[in-house]
Amino acid sequence: MRKVFSALVFLGCLHLVFLGPLHFASASQIKIASTNQITVKPCEDYLLSLNSVTIMKIFSNGVKVFGIDMEEPVGSSMGIAVTINRGNSQETRQQFCRFIPGFLKVDVENLKSTYNKTTQTLYLHIKVKQKGAHDEISQKSLQMQVNKQGRYQEELVSAIYNPLPLQ
Repeated sequence: MRKVFSALVFLGCLHLVFLGPLHFASASQIKIASTNQITVKPCEDYLLSLNSVTIMKIFSNGVKVFGIDMEEPVGSSMGIAVTINRGNSQETRQQFCRFIPGFLKVDVENLKSTYNKTTQTLYLHIKVKQKGAHDEISQKSLQMQVNKQGRYQEELVSAIYNPLPLQ
């Protein structure tokens, strides 16, 4: 079994990230996402930099949440980046970054959080605004789950949203 590593530059720092053993999913293992499920992608897919950060929240469990302004595309340039550190020493330390793009506004400053020490899972609730296909604006509650014990990068951060009335 091969181990896969990836080098990425995020927020001005070079990170060597262990991606884990290489596995392939069978068709029966792939789940269809619900309409409320949000796609969370690796940060390196978006070439994020320090110039893109608008705000940062640091949590004691090694998780950082960033408000990101990518400037393009207009009307949905905001996003949320989550960096995750795990491991207790330099030899076992792993760093990951996941990103959710496509918002008109993200309210990272006023996010609500809870932490489950047993499962090492951080739950975040962030108000966001999105522009729809017909330029209508909707406010939603983005509910994120940051699971530091995820076996694969895709299991580290998940997100869904619920509609909220505009205020």
